[in-house]
Amino acid sequence: MPGSTKSGSTLEQLIGPVLLGNGYTYDSQKVIGLSLSGKKHRVDALISLPGGQQVPLSLKWQEVSGTAEEKVPYEVIKLIHAVKQ
Repeated sequence: MPGSTKSGSTLEQLIGPVLLGNGYTYDSQKVIGLSLSGKKHRVDALISLPGGQQVPLSLKWQEVSGTAEEKVPYEVIKLIHAVKQ
């Protein structure tokens, strides 16, 4: 259904089998620290790489007109902030 937020959760559910199928482990909806606003920063998945490194993954899905042009760059800024903490 266009405009439904279900599409985002469907994408989140699909990423797990892809990661597992390629040998990665991950935690869903993981808090990785504080965001720029001081609130909890939760990513869609925190991927564990061989050697102990972890990579935050944030997924975005938008089927309706809106501010994707603003949401995506802001999410990138939040992720940069998170990995520098």
